[in-house]
Parts: sequence; structure tokens; C-alpha cells
Amino acid sequence: MSAFAVDPSTDCLSFLANYPVQEQQPRNIAFSPNGHWLLVTGEKSATVGTYAVSNNGALKRVGEAPSGKGALWIEVLQTSVD
Repeated sequence: MSAFAVDPSTDCLSFLANYPVQEQQPRNIAFSPNGHWLLVTGEKSATVGTYAVSNNGALKRVGEAPSGKGALWIEVLQTSVD
């Protein structure tokens, strides 16, 4: 997984770092609405990896959940509790 920063004054990308992920053949990622979490699926994995996103964009794997084999898509839906 490669991380980039966006310069708000120019909208240009700058490379931050590469982060290894445990999901085999990662196919899709999704950020939580607050940007603090990243979920990663892998075509040849049976789990969804959960990564904490630090203020500087660094990723740290913090957990996983079963997804079934061959997950190709992930989406985070924001819900509200009334």
C-alpha cells in the first residue's frame, strides 16, 4: 500500500511511504468517515484488514475480520443512532 500527501495549495501529490499489507492481492480499500481507519480486502484472502491511520498518514495493522474468500469490494457506511 502506498501513501501520499496532498498539498492543499497546489493539489499535488507527494509520496510518503510504502506499507506492507497482509491481504493477498489487495483489491480495494475504504477509509472510515473520520479518516482514522483504513479497511483492506484481498482477492486471495478471507479477511478484511483494519489499519489505524496516524496524523502523518502512517498505517498500523490493528485487526482483521472474516470476509469470505475472494472479497473484491469494501465500503464503509456511516450510520447514525437517533
